[in-house]
Amino acid sequence: MKKLAKIFSKGFLTIFLVIAACFCFSSPSLAFGPSNDIILNGIDISDWQGDIDFNAVKESGIDIVYIKAGQGGYEDQLLESNYNKAKAAGLNIGFYYYLTATNTEQAKAQANNFAEILQGKDTDSLPAMDFESFGSLSQQEINEIAITFMETLAQATGKTPIIYSDLYNARDLFDAQLAAYPLWIAEYGPSSPGDPGKWDSWVGFQYSSSGSVPGINGNVDLDKFTAGALIKIDGFVDIADSWAEEDIVFMVKEKLMDGTSSLLFSPDLALNRAMMVTILWRIEGQPTTTTEIPFTDVTTGEYYTEAVGWAYDNNIVEGTSSDLFSPALAASREQLATILYRYSEYKGYDTSINGSLDEFTDADQVSAYAITPMEWAVGTKLILGEDNLLEPQRVTTRAQAAAIFHRFIENIAQ
Repeated sequence: MKKLAKIFSKGFLTIFLVIAACFCFSSPSLAFGPSNDIILNGIDISDWQGDIDFNAVKESGIDIVYIKAGQGGYEDQLLESNYNKAKAAGLNIGFYYYLTATNTEQAKAQANNFAEILQGKDTDSLPAMDFESFGSLSQQEINEIAITFMETLAQATGKTPIIYSDLYNARDLFDAQLAAYPLWIAEYGPSSPGDPGKWDSWVGFQYSSSGSVPGINGNVDLDKFTAGALIKIDGFVDIADSWAEEDIVFMVKEKLMDGTSSLLFSPDLALNRAMMVTILWRIEGQPTTTTEIPFTDVTTGEYYTEAVGWAYDNNIVEGTSSDLFSPALAASREQLATILYRYSEYKGYDTSINGSLDEFTDADQVSAYAITPMEWAVGTKLILGEDNLLEPQRVTTRAQAAAIFHRFIENIAQ
């Protein structure tokens, strides 16, 4: 991707979620830097790398792959193979296109070619334009071609494309109009890229063209990405591959669950008792209560204070002891079933539907207090076992909670 390097290659990107404060590639003294604090390590590839062992790539810690989709109206020779193998290995995937147009009509055609290639593919990152070989084109012609490609691609895909560029082109060649698009900047050597002037930040930083990654023979480009390069679903960058994506989107849109940050939902994070009660309280409409809370670990002003007071006042939830609620304690599957059962009794919903726990080999692990609620949860299909296991003591994740609460709202709270 660098001008004097392999024109037909793009290396692959490794993604790790890291806090920028721990990330040595950014410098707090520079105005120009990463677009946000979530940093993704990565590589980008093309047919130049040949056959790749994507399982080895994944095991080495790489999480995202930018794959060359095509060039000049043609697909990359290993596009389909790279895509299918990378997806099977569980890698996050993005695509880039090497633009060779010499006029705006060719730019439109190549942008539409890129959009057609992307159809039917499950992508995790925004599409990127790589335009770096200009021949005898004037600066005005270069910018007209680049702008036409980006505008056509955005219209065809419904996604904001990324522009890949080295520092010189970004600073001295590309017009300010292109700064409306996220920048993936290449500069080899420094720990952070130089300031191109027109952009306030970068979503990608290619810092080497000679990296080594297990599973890939020869050199590969190394990059850093921010979450700004990822396709966001309802503002979150970490739910696109979640089995509970639809449930999470529903719960967030209904304002029943929040993210753990502005960009993360954290679907695999444990649901704690404070979150569990707060979701139920929001379903009820956030009622107020004047009941004195007996729990010393529930203080005034916490996001869950009113929720705990309401749930305790209506016998929906109990403490872990006479004076402790333990808000940060992870909630188990049987605990979630129990509070939903008690809430249903409180609301007058039908709690007579009972399923059999006998089909589950671990039914004896259900606590005595939770037997009836778990029978009800199984009977109403709020909780689904897997491989004849109910796992009543297992911690409930936020994704699982979103799915269970969604089922409850759709099927019971009518």
